[in-house]
Amino acid sequence: MRELEPFSFDRALQSAARELERRKRTGESGQDALADYLVDEETLHWLRESRSKDPLAASLELWLLRLREQVELGPRRRELAQADQRARASAAAAFGAAESRASASA
Repeated sequence: MRELEPFSFDRALQSAARELERRKRTGESGQDALADYLVDEETLHWLRESRSKDPLAASLELWLLRLREQVELGPRRRELAQADQRARASAAAAFGAAESRASASA
């Protein structure tokens, strides 16, 4: 498989990373940003087997795992960040209201 040669693989990861970043900036879903062979478990297996022969295989594996993590967990992280912002704003508003009542009664 040509796409599993280290140099080609590096370029594919670079392209996928750029696409994920572009989608993040535009607010698009990143769910289908990775090519099918990057998501395939055989690819990860191939990288792990290649470690003994190719010094770049470990770095490529980590990069691939990081991209997969961004695709799989990115939407959930955004949801959690938004929920945190809402909770902080709500707490700040409640604190401000309580502070106003306390100063009004003094």
